[in-house]
Order: sequence, then C-alpha cells, then structure tokens
Amino acid sequence: MKGKSKLGSVVRYIVLFVVVAAAFLGLRFFYDNRSQDTYEAPLEPVTVEKPQIRDIEKTLELTGYIEPENMIPVVPFVSGTILEYLVEEGDHVDKDQLIARIDPRPYEMQKMQAEAQYLALDSSFKRVEELYKSGAATLQNYETVKAQRDAAEAQLSLAELQLSYADVTSPVEGTVIQSSGATGSIGSSTQPVAVIADLDDLVVNAKISEKYYRSIKDNEADLSVRVASIDGSVSSTCEVVSISPYVDATSKNFTLKVRLTENLDSFAPGMYVKVFVTYERYEDVEVLPVSMRKLDGSVYVLDETDSSVHHLLLDQGISDEMYFEIPSGYSSSYFVKDGLDNVFDGQKVQVVKED
Repeated sequence: MKGKSKLGSVVRYIVLFVVVAAAFLGLRFFYDNRSQDTYEAPLEPVTVEKPQIRDIEKTLELTGYIEPENMIPVVPFVSGTILEYLVEEGDHVDKDQLIARIDPRPYEMQKMQAEAQYLALDSSFKRVEELYKSGAATLQNYETVKAQRDAAEAQLSLAELQLSYADVTSPVEGTVIQSSGATGSIGSSTQPVAVIADLDDLVVNAKISEKYYRSIKDNEADLSVRVASIDGSVSSTCEVVSISPYVDATSKNFTLKVRLTENLDSFAPGMYVKVFVTYERYEDVEVLPVSMRKLDGSVYVLDETDSSVHHLLLDQGISDEMYFEIPSGYSSSYFVKDGLDNVFDGQKVQVVKED
C-alpha cells in the first residue's frame, strides 16, 4: 500500500513537469513567431519654397517736418503804435501789399522839421553862391554853406524814408503763416508783425546717421525720395536739393534736404512726415523672404533625393527689409519656409506644401 502511494506521487510530478514544459515551449514558440512591430517617429512636416526673381531696393525710413523753403519775417523799420493791422494767418499777400500801418505823426513832424531846415539852408546857399560868383564871398564860405545845405537835404531824405516805413508792406508774395501784430499794439524792429512763406515751395530737412553718408553721397544722382503723411494717406515724390557736406559732431547725423514736387495742398509747414530714401537698387536678383533666414543668417535647403534638409550658412549679400539674395547655383533648389525652427542638419522631413 505504501509502494503504490509513492508511485502515485512520482506520476503526478512527471505529469506536472510535462505540463509546465509544454506551456514553456508553447510560449517560446509564440514569442519566436509573432510579428516584429517597431515604432518609427513621424517625419517633421515642412513647407518649402524656391527662390524668386525680384528687384532689391535699399531704403531708409526717416522722419522730419515740412518747412517752407523761405520764411520771411516782416519787421517794421520804425517803431510806433499800430493803427491798422490788415492781414490774418492764412491770407495770401502780394509783393508790396500793405500789412500794417504805424502811427505816422511823429515821423511827419520830423519831416516838417527837416524840410524847414533844408529850405532855410538852401536859401542861404543860393545867396552865398551868387556872392561867390561875383567875387564877394570866399570859396571857404561857399563850401561851408553848401555842406550845411547838403546835410539838411540828406536829413530831409531820411525823414521822408522813415515816414514811408510807417506803412509796413510785404517784401514778397506768399501766405501769412504767422501773425503777431494787432491794432493798438506797439510795432518795433525787434518783433516781426507777420511771417510770410511760399507754400508752393515746401522742403524737408531729413537727419541721417553718419554710417549712411558714403552711400547717400556716392549715389546722389540716383537717389529716390518720397515723403508721406504719418497715416500714409497722402504722399509726394521729392527732388534732392542738397546733401550736407559735413556730419554734425554732436548728433553724428548729416542733413538731406529735399523739395516736394506734388500734392503740395495736402502738406502744411510743421507737419510731421515719414521720409523714404532709396539709395541703392539692384534688378533681377534671386531672392528669398527674410522670414526664411535664421538669426545667424543661415537657411535650410532640401535634398530632394532623400527628403533631408541641410544647413547652409550664407555670406552677406544684397538684402533689404523684405528679401535677401541667395548664392548662385541654388536657383532650382527648395528652401524650408515653415518649420524652420524644428529641423536640424541632415534630418529627413515630410514636405507638406510647396510654394
């Protein structure tokens, strides 16, 4: 009985071993024959673009103020109370048009005094002249009285001139842009009663950094200048009047003076404007937008054979605010446009769009 019990135990162990072995072999067979699935990261999506042919212009954007080419202050040559003031700001005046009238009475009295003195001395001179011709007066007497008569005549002329200055007139034709006189106020040579300007001759004095001096000066004949209002609603082409021959030692700027040639009615003296100065121009250049260039000036070019991108560091070429020149030999190549910051040299990419 005891022997049968031992035999049963051995049989159970053998059966258990066979089951475990079969299970192990089954699992081994399953793992050895299952499909080998591997994970592959998705390719980085990018858009690419070929170079385009464009003209490149190097342009400076500056600011300045509209000014009349000539502003003429009208200053009285005599002092006195202004009896009449005949103009207002904005009025158009002709040359020699009366602007103000200063009280003439003091100058009328000066003229009367000078005239009386002259008439008296002229009468004396005529008597002495007759005496001198008859030999009854000496040459010295004749010359003395003549000098006195001539001095009185000059004084009379001066009094008449001062009286004429009581009428203050415009020295030029133009528009009154400043009116500082008024009836009852005191006019004097220290204060203009008006400022006259020609609004058909407007200029802008643009201040430019000294680093552009050589470029502006060397291309003076080919400069293209445009002035625009701050909101851009109106603009005018300009002609170059002058380029300052020196650089200001304090501000490190020089002055470009330009004259407006159109739409003058839309601009007024003192108006704040933008000034666009194009100083270099290149035609038919192979370019890409500046947004396709990294901060270090490099780009990524697509290798179409295996869809990989390669880092290309460009030399400093022609560029403006919108486009930059690419080296020769890349006119048919594609460059990464979108996704520029997510790729590295030699990386394979997925081109999702071509511009």
